[in-house]
Amino acid sequence: MYLDTDFLGTLLKQLGTQSSAAAEAYIMAHEYGHHAQDLLGTLSKAHASGDQTEPKSASVRLELQADCYADAYLKWTSQNRDDVIDNVTCDNLTKVVEAARAVGDDHIQHQSSGSVQPDKWTHGSSHMRVHWAQRGFDTGNPAKCDTFSTSNLR
Repeated sequence: MYLDTDFLGTLLKQLGTQSSAAAEAYIMAHEYGHHAQDLLGTLSKAHASGDQTEPKSASVRLELQADCYADAYLKWTSQNRDDVIDNVTCDNLTKVVEAARAVGDDHIQHQSSGSVQPDKWTHGSSHMRVHWAQRGFDTGNPAKCDTFSTSNLR
C-alpha cells in the first residue's frame, strides 16, 4: 500500500480536519480494510454488483465497512501497549471522528459545489461514516462491521 504523506496532510487540511497520529492511522487502517475486503471476496462481489452510487449502494457499503474495520483496529491499539499508537485518548478519537466526518460525500460535495447530491455518493454521508467508525471502535469486533446485511446504514 502506498500513501503520499504530503498529500495526506494536504487532504486533511482541505477537508477541514487536523492531521494527527490517530487520524492518519484511521486512514491507513481504512485502506487496509479494503485489502481485507479483497482477501475475503467482498470487494469483487460489490464491484460485480454494478451498484456504485447512491446512499445504500455497494460502493458506499464497502467504504462504511472499511471505516468500521479501521476503528476496530484502533480499539485494539487502545488495548495493546506495544502498538504504534501508545494510548488512544478522547482527543485522538475526536480527531478520528473529524477525519471520518470530513471524508463524507455530503461534506465534500457541499465544500466543492455548495450542494449535496446523494444519488452521486460513493462513500456515504458524514453521519454514516462517523456511525460505522464508532461502531468499529465501540465493539472492537470486525464481525460487527457487516454493512451488507443491514438496510439501516444510518
